[in-house]
Amino acid sequence: MLCGLWESDRVKASAEYYHLNHSPLKAARKVKWQACQRNINEIITLCSIADRTITDNNTIKFLKTQLAEWANEKEILSGVAIACLNKNGLSSILTI
Repeated sequence: MLCGLWESDRVKASAEYYHLNHSPLKAARKVKWQACQRNINEIITLCSIADRTITDNNTIKFLKTQLAEWANEKEILSGVAIACLNKNGLSSILTI
């Protein structure tokens, strides 16, 4: 989606006003993204196993629940978790 000049200026002003490019915040978003991606990768790996064990299934359930909790709007950096799920085509986890 293309942004007009006004929208682009608004995004830049918001980033500056809310300090969204502040190094510690950027680092925290990166850590949260990596944690979400690790969970997603583990879910994908476990789901590809033909003869999953009960432990595998419980791990999948735990990882999905954790992702859903991280994406809860009341959680810190929930937007990062939501964006990671969306990028991986897993927004359906948000409804578990």
